[in-house]
Amino acid sequence: MSSWRSAEYVGSLSVLNVEIQREPAKYARKRAIDDVIIIFKRLKHYEGKGLYFTLIRLEKAKSMDHAKTDYQRPEEDAKNHGTMANLKRLFIVSRPEFLPANLGSLIIGFAWGFNATSGLNLRLLALTILSFSILATVSFIGAQLNTLSDYKLDSLEPRKMKLTKNLKELGPQKVKTAILIELVLSAIFVSTLMYLRREPIQLAIYISVLFLTHAYSSPPLRLKAHSLLAMVSLCLVLSFLPIMFVYYTFAHELTTPFVLFLIGQTLTVYSIIIPTETRDYFVDKAMNVRTMTVWLGLSRATVLAFALLFVGGGLSIAAFLMTQIFADHALLMLAPLTMVAADLYIFRAYYRLYNLSRRQEAVEGDMRGVIGEEVADFSSMNPKWITVATQAIVFVNLIYFVGKILL
Repeated sequence: MSSWRSAEYVGSLSVLNVEIQREPAKYARKRAIDDVIIIFKRLKHYEGKGLYFTLIRLEKAKSMDHAKTDYQRPEEDAKNHGTMANLKRLFIVSRPEFLPANLGSLIIGFAWGFNATSGLNLRLLALTILSFSILATVSFIGAQLNTLSDYKLDSLEPRKMKLTKNLKELGPQKVKTAILIELVLSAIFVSTLMYLRREPIQLAIYISVLFLTHAYSSPPLRLKAHSLLAMVSLCLVLSFLPIMFVYYTFAHELTTPFVLFLIGQTLTVYSIIIPTETRDYFVDKAMNVRTMTVWLGLSRATVLAFALLFVGGGLSIAAFLMTQIFADHALLMLAPLTMVAADLYIFRAYYRLYNLSRRQEAVEGDMRGVIGEEVADFSSMNPKWITVATQAIVFVNLIYFVGKILL
């Protein structure tokens, strides 16, 4: 291609835009498809002229066309539609990236609920395994419901192409069957736990989480499209209720430091979720999904993330310092400094995200779309920030747990 503006490949952009929207697969079969995608990426007319969604259609059509060539031989087709292949697809649709968060909730609840006088024994191990099994199973259900409900929305997001591709190949019916199986398994796990612990509040928490995971993603409620309700439901499902559930596996009564930590942890968790909403901001806004970030706007949402992380981190550290373990051993007070370091690292990222958001809101025309793409790309680094924050919090909780045993 002699020039990226070559009329031989592009012609009239407006005409090409309309034609691609009508028949994206037709263009996916042409050698010029890569050149057309490059042109749209360089132009960055992601707002106003509809080229952003045209680019998505092009890339999706291209991937689908290439996928067709992967099944030319019968033996390959059988292999890719076998049981193991479907289990792999189901695993992807279940969003396994949330498993570390479930493990974090388990460690936090265990550290705060554990009573050193009871000691370490097989019963404690069994309760721990049951608790994590329930957390993981319910998390899979929630992720699968969200993937099913957001399929059309996620299909417009190139970053989620792997997710939607695996859902399409697996089929919605198989996912629904898996949800029913997981629901039965989780009910068996909870029944066993109730028999061992006899804590009615855990049953109430379990039912509440199941309701919220369904209501968050699925109609008719679909809480994720209602800003404040989405925020409350995410705080409850991703932090407050799972940690509370695990805590009651090992304790019978709430303590003031634990409640303070739980509030701080919940605020911190929602703070690091906001960039995920920022990443999806443009698609959500175009599809009229009113998340908290869509409701507030990019820069205000980032300010909210700043505030929640600052307050949440402060409350969590204060909670640790209120415990007898940290109060009696001054050296252990150095451990929460890891949380301070993690928060400062995330603050720096938020500051850059805020500046990008302000620039995007200040400009007009084509540059608005260009900077908007920068905002989405930078927000996509959010899993790294989540990992940093989670590792720091889990580390301090492990110190707290070890301190209970040894000190």
